[in-house]
Amino acid sequence: MGKGFIGITGNQTSTHCVILNSSAEVLADIVGGICNWKGAGKDSAKDIFYDVIDQALNISGLSKEDISVVVACMFCVEKERDKEVVLGWLNPKFSDAQFHIFPHAVAALAAGTNCTLDGVVLVAGTIAMALSYSESGEEIRVGGFMKEPGSSYTIGNECLTSAIKSFDGRGAKTNLLEQILSHLNLETGEDLTEWANSDPSTSSISSLSEICFLCDSKGDEVASKIISDAAKHLVSTTMIVAQKCGWIKGDKNEEREIIVVLDGEIATHKRTISYLVNIFKKNLPQVKCVVPEIDPHLGSAFLALSLVNLSKEREEIEKIVNEANLHLPRLQQAVGDVDEVIEALNFQALVSAAQIRLVIDNQVQFLEARMIELINELNQKHKKQLKSLQSQKIELEKIISDLSIQTTSSIQKLENLNFEELNETQNLLSEILQKASVTKFN
Repeated sequence: MGKGFIGITGNQTSTHCVILNSSAEVLADIVGGICNWKGAGKDSAKDIFYDVIDQALNISGLSKEDISVVVACMFCVEKERDKEVVLGWLNPKFSDAQFHIFPHAVAALAAGTNCTLDGVVLVAGTIAMALSYSESGEEIRVGGFMKEPGSSYTIGNECLTSAIKSFDGRGAKTNLLEQILSHLNLETGEDLTEWANSDPSTSSISSLSEICFLCDSKGDEVASKIISDAAKHLVSTTMIVAQKCGWIKGDKNEEREIIVVLDGEIATHKRTISYLVNIFKKNLPQVKCVVPEIDPHLGSAFLALSLVNLSKEREEIEKIVNEANLHLPRLQQAVGDVDEVIEALNFQALVSAAQIRLVIDNQVQFLEARMIELINELNQKHKKQLKSLQSQKIELEKIISDLSIQTTSSIQKLENLNFEELNETQNLLSEILQKASVTKFN
């Protein structure tokens, strides 16, 4: 493995070249001019491209032969033919290095996802776009032109339009008018209208976006609506990318966190982040907005180091696979032997199961027969006890009958008694007892 790893990031304002060593230490970090061959021409862009590389190599103390991987994330890379332009510059420069060419937004995506590229990068600055990669590695991009809603140019242009409408009475009153006049050193609304008709530069209009954020922070409703609408469009753009990646399916969202890396002066503005977080929370709550902790241009270099480690892991995996293929015949034979053993065990298990079933059936039959015997014995005992109880019942009934007869006879005798004679007899007895008592005391 070589000693150095290069990351080149070219955007609309500058070109960075960073060199890392295998310990992820920054050996050089050079910034140069704009490397936009679609605007400045290929020769001029190529000179800037080589210049930042040469300066970085000089500072790092490494030679071209020491470089293992070069990752270039360039603003102008939109199609395969754009990648061929960059490869045409790199091939003569580095003979033994690996080259990986990406759109410039991938540098921020790498910086925000620890080089896994598992997420969506939302760029809002000079342009507005969202980009990600599907599981199959397909690049998915939505937006990407300068006048895309959510870009600094669009926000600035809407500020300008709202200010002029406020001046001539067609729109709501807004502090944007006063702030823009002060920013452009103009005095009246007529001056602003004249300035707007003078075909101002793209950068001049884009600079008005900062005024919009200022007025929004002070509660200006017109400015707040402009920022809110821009944030809604950026969220919509991101959700389309997530849907194409298969992370959003109809009304049912996959239960996975979606990292959205924010890049560009509009996307990373604290006011925009506030709007984005609230809108995502309502529409796609599993989104986590991330502002990279490291500068996005460093992401290209760390991605280069990550890719060489990935290549090393891939080589190790391929080695393991090759070794496995060598042993595959023996493994297949072993699997066949195991299948035979399993089949034999299955047969033995079936036989054992049948034997166990037979034993259980015999036990069940024995228990059933024994149960019937016990039931019969209990029935015999119950019959004897029943006969004895019946005999006792007959005897008791006879005793009750005799008692009833005797009771009836006694009652009849009592009824036949002469109560007058009984009274006389009772009186006579009383006299006799009285006399006997007197005689006793005498």
